[in-house]
Amino acid sequence: MSAIGDPQLLKLINQGVVYRMLKAKPGMSRSQLSQFTGLTKSTISLLVKELIEERWLVESELFSKSPVGRPSTSLFVDSQSRALIGVECSRDRVQLVSVSTSGEIQFSLKADNTSTDIGTVLALVASLVSEASDRIHNTGLLLGGAGISFAGVFDENTGTLKSSSDFAWKNEPIVQRVRLAFKKQGLADIPFFVHSKYHCCAVGAYEFSGQRADTLMYLDFSQSIQTGLVVGDRICAGFSGTAGAIGHTFIQGDGPVCTVCGRSGCVDSLLASEALEGLAQPCVRASVVAALLHNLWRAFNPSIFVMGGESLMRWPDLFEEAKQQFLQEHSAAEAPLVAHCRHGDLATAVGAAALPHYYRLRPLESPSNAISRALDFTGQRPAPDTLHAHVSWN
Repeated sequence: MSAIGDPQLLKLINQGVVYRMLKAKPGMSRSQLSQFTGLTKSTISLLVKELIEERWLVESELFSKSPVGRPSTSLFVDSQSRALIGVECSRDRVQLVSVSTSGEIQFSLKADNTSTDIGTVLALVASLVSEASDRIHNTGLLLGGAGISFAGVFDENTGTLKSSSDFAWKNEPIVQRVRLAFKKQGLADIPFFVHSKYHCCAVGAYEFSGQRADTLMYLDFSQSIQTGLVVGDRICAGFSGTAGAIGHTFIQGDGPVCTVCGRSGCVDSLLASEALEGLAQPCVRASVVAALLHNLWRAFNPSIFVMGGESLMRWPDLFEEAKQQFLQEHSAAEAPLVAHCRHGDLATAVGAAALPHYYRLRPLESPSNAISRALDFTGQRPAPDTLHAHVSWN
């Protein structure tokens, strides 16, 4: 069956449109939704009814005022009924968070990791997800899915982790591996999504920042400088998943020699945490951070920069000074918003938790995760022919 014209797929798309519209403009009425989305009033009524029943939306006792006709009931995103699980998988720990659909942390779990064996690591991930799933169920919340992040290069077209900076893994079919680990743990019914660490951080900032943005760039200042980018509502991972690896791009001609790439003046040689540790006054590098922001703004023109990472937490004055230097170069009308990540060292796990929320509302994205995404808003698997249609679509 072709995905084109598939009623299940069309319903998912329209539900996503309604949900995202109310997330951007809370309090709209059914009539206003019809006007803004172009969907008929009868279609909107049916979609809203389903989304309320599935606890994605709520009606308010407040009424939307209209100059003519009777008052209309206002609609809002239900941020209290669902939980999203996010997992950061690294060489020394597996960090899990449960968050609401508005990005508020409900609880967190952590387990030390001492293994590099992929089966052992993913079994630990599945065990934590199982514990979190039970806890969510016992509180009466609905589980909206799980996201898992890995530091490395993830190819979403094939579901392959091409390389990992935390583990010596190469070209691992990570989506299949996670699915097997979940099945062994009795979690086969939980939809899951996988992506690289920095793109997870970007999605988390995009979904949970509360700011409307067409283009958002997340910058992680840690052992290496990396970025994640969302452009036009889509994750921009590049042709092979390596987009955003800016650590060894050139920024200063007379800069120090990088111990990794061997070139002088790359971003990492000046701004990586190890480079900053060697300075008596790290704030002297504020102009370099400001120059980096300027270069990225010229290249990608994001409406929002979100900065995070270990270095930002250790030297906040450095990045605040850099922010001010950057903004002074631009008029208020053209300057992007520059914000600090609000989730600190849990940013990656929270970003992973944003993946099921992001993809569920955009069912045509990322063919590699099609099996995981071929679930409706209730979490029930569709009929086999519908599932096949989603898997075969590209």
